[in-house]
Amino acid sequence: MLITATASCSDDNDIDKAKEKAIKKAQESFDGEIVKSYREKDDGKWVIKIEMLNKSLASVEFEYLEKDISLIEVKGEKGPFDYDVTLEDGLIDFQQAKEIAVNEVGNSLENDKMDSWSLEEDDNFNHKWVYDFEFYIPDKDVYIDAKNGDVLGTDS
Repeated sequence: MLITATASCSDDNDIDKAKEKAIKKAQESFDGEIVKSYREKDDGKWVIKIEMLNKSLASVEFEYLEKDISLIEVKGEKGPFDYDVTLEDGLIDFQQAKEIAVNEVGNSLENDKMDSWSLEEDDNFNHKWVYDFEFYIPDKDVYIDAKNGDVLGTDS
C-alpha cells in the first residue's frame, strides 16, 4: 500500500514539474498572464495546455506534449492580434508570419480583419510547421510555412 502511495506522489510531482516547465516556455513566448493551465489526454497522449491573456485581452493558447514539453500547437482565437509570439526551433515569429498573410489577402496591417490563427505541424503539408491565418474579410485562410515564410496556399 505504501509503495502505491509513493508512486502516486512521484507521478504527481512529475506532472507538476512538467506543468511548471510548460508554463515557463509559454511565458517566454508570449507577454501575458496565465488564466488557465491544465492537463488532458489528446489522441492517446498527455498534453499540457496553457491559456494566456495579454493587457489588450487577446487570447493565446499553447499546447505541449507532457513527456518532453515539446510544442504541439499555438493558437490565437481572440484579438486584437497586435502582439508577438516568439518561438524556438527556427520558426518565424507570429508578427512576421502575420505580415506575410496580410499581404497575401491584400489588407493593410492596421486594418486587417483576422478572425484567428494557429501554428502546428500540418499533415496536409507533409508535416511542416504551418501558420494558418483565418480572415473574415476577405473570407480566406492563408497557410504560411513557419520555417521560411513561404505562402503554401490559400482557401476561400
